[in-house]
Amino acid sequence: GVARLTATVRMFRRKTKRTLVALALVGAGIFFFLQDRAEPHEPPPHVDLTRHATALANHGGEQEKDKSSSSSARPNVDALARISLPGASPWQLHGFIGRKADGTPSFKYGPAPPASDYARDLQGNGFNARMSDSISLDRNVSDYRDPFCKTVTFDLARLPTAAVVFVFHNEWMSTLLRSVHSVLNRSPPQVLKEIVLVDDGSTSEWLKGPLEEYIKLLPKVKLTRLDKRSGLVKARIRGFETATADVVVVLDSHIEVQPGWLEPMLQRIYEEPHAVVMPQIDSIVPETMEPQAGGIGCSLGFLWSLVE
Repeated sequence: GVARLTATVRMFRRKTKRTLVALALVGAGIFFFLQDRAEPHEPPPHVDLTRHATALANHGGEQEKDKSSSSSARPNVDALARISLPGASPWQLHGFIGRKADGTPSFKYGPAPPASDYARDLQGNGFNARMSDSISLDRNVSDYRDPFCKTVTFDLARLPTAAVVFVFHNEWMSTLLRSVHSVLNRSPPQVLKEIVLVDDGSTSEWLKGPLEEYIKLLPKVKLTRLDKRSGLVKARIRGFETATADVVVVLDSHIEVQPGWLEPMLQRIYEEPHAVVMPQIDSIVPETMEPQAGGIGCSLGFLWSLVE
């Protein structure tokens, strides 16, 4: 399968005797994973169409004991709807999130702005912030994957765990929260260990107390702050140091991931730590905040010179 998301992804390996060499190129993450040759490498896991549905019932992250599988079995879609997490479904793998004690959503939505205001509303963020405020944090984005990729699921019990790091500076609140909700909603609980928010010296009031109160309603989310704005690299290093999972995925703070975005990348890293891992990156229309198939307007590849 091909991982698809509306984001730039950079992945880092955290394992004993494993070293990372990272090359960031034209806004896309390109990474070489180097492994000590003395360390035995376990053969790649069997990709089975039933494992994803079966493993989701074990939302606490415990490893499945039975590694047997049947290549002739078909996905058990009903099992996805019977996850023990409250409200869990194929579109909300971590169940109901961001809700108050009475079960109502904590985030307050605003009205959609008229088209005549789009030009004004783009100022300051590069996207329509008021439109973002009117859209559900849990909206179902289109699934642009190849039809074949939609039939493939993975042996989650054998994949490495992942930490997702969001670095932000004065990010718009609804856009940041939708990014976090998206990762929780579309990442299998067995492989998503944590989400780390790194505040790179923000001054916006909504990213102070209001953000701290909101993330109390979210599972697996932790917040760390830099005392002053230190730049993207230092902020990502802070996130890397804070994370405890096997793999660290660094995302922009204004993205939404699509179904099955994470598993193919973890699968490839598991199979071959030397592999270059890159997702298919789609885009979001800045005026309307609508996802659309297609790249983000740049070329991805190997170059020996820096480009902008």
